Amino acid sequence: GNNLWNITKTAGINIIGGSYIAGNYWHDYNGVDTNGDGLYNYLTVEVGINVTTAGYYTVTGWLYDSEGNYTAFTSNHTYLDVGERTINLNFDGMTIYEHGISGQFNLSHLMLQDENDELIDYREHAYDTSSYNYMDFQRGGQIRGFVTDINGTPVYNAYVSASGPSYGSATTDINGSYTIS
Repeated sequence: GNNLWNITKTAGINIIGGSYIAGNYWHDYNGVDTNGDGLYNYLTVEVGINVTTAGYYTVTGWLYDSEGNYTAFTSNHTYLDVGERTINLNFDGMTIYEHGISGQFNLSHLMLQDENDELIDYREHAYDTSSYNYMDFQRGGQIRGFVTDINGTPVYNAYVSASGPSYGSATTDINGSYTIS
């Protein structure tokens, strides 16, 4: 992209009624597979900033699916030197997978704050990604185990469930074993 957030503080009322005006931003995005399993661990949106005053900045954004439903949230707080810089917003792949909706994602409520948490700029609807299949994102891990009675005898056909960042259920086999994916 070639639009930039210009974070020179300029007195004036911005689009959300704040006391400073800033420029635009640029962006790029991609699915990122950090562990080589062929699934995206993150949907990374790169937000470019033209930094005129070195310091700590925070970029925050919310991701919505093609139906307008909240999908994920992330922020990145980092020190930036003067010049054109990039802050990555890494939206969690497992969260996108568990949301279970394919299509474009919309980056909304994009905020830029300075080191004093003062809002520099805000974009209600910042960007739409290309379409993604939620199945291309990282799934939760597997839980494996076995069920025995008090005497250590395997229990057949026992119902086992798990909840947490991922959830699922399984029924034990003849050996009392189960796998929840």
